[in-house]
Amino acid sequence: TIGSIHSFPKRDEGNLSTHHQLMEGTKWITRMRELSPRNISPDVLVEKIENAFDVRNYLLPNGSSIEDAIEDLKLVLKSIEEEFGNLVFSDFQIDSIYEALLNSWSSEPPSKGLIITAETGEGKTLAFDIPAIVDALIENRMATENQRKPGLSQLLLYPRNDLAKDQRATLESYLGRLNDNLIDAG
Repeated sequence: TIGSIHSFPKRDEGNLSTHHQLMEGTKWITRMRELSPRNISPDVLVEKIENAFDVRNYLLPNGSSIEDAIEDLKLVLKSIEEEFGNLVFSDFQIDSIYEALLNSWSSEPPSKGLIITAETGEGKTLAFDIPAIVDALIENRMATENQRKPGLSQLLLYPRNDLAKDQRATLESYLGRLNDNLIDAG
């Protein structure tokens, strides 16, 4: 796109005072870029989470055992894989999911917030959806066990309506399969 700014700054050239129009231009060039390789199995994520906590006796801040939380994580990963096929992660996705769950499941408040940024196509959706779905599943399970209403688990905000609608459709696919698996499991 090329356009002009209708501003005529005064410049002195020699003894003459002249006004030059400022021009602005942008040129878009398409180029191929490589995405981060996705070759890490979900088992690596589960193992990394298990190694971060003492699996035998750790309780999450909401009272859930770490064993139950890890089983919920495995169920979410299984459901996503069943819905979309071969599930493999990039280093970026593994690290993002791990950090989000670590912040959520740690008995001490996190020392910093978690912000997930990456280029288009790098896998941000899975990086923030998986921890949100797992935490919502844990919250619902704990509410059922304690005979109370579930509380708010996660809040996802999007900068554009189209993106929000697209992400909602993706989430509904994940959750539909997860609900089917929960029903099958009784």
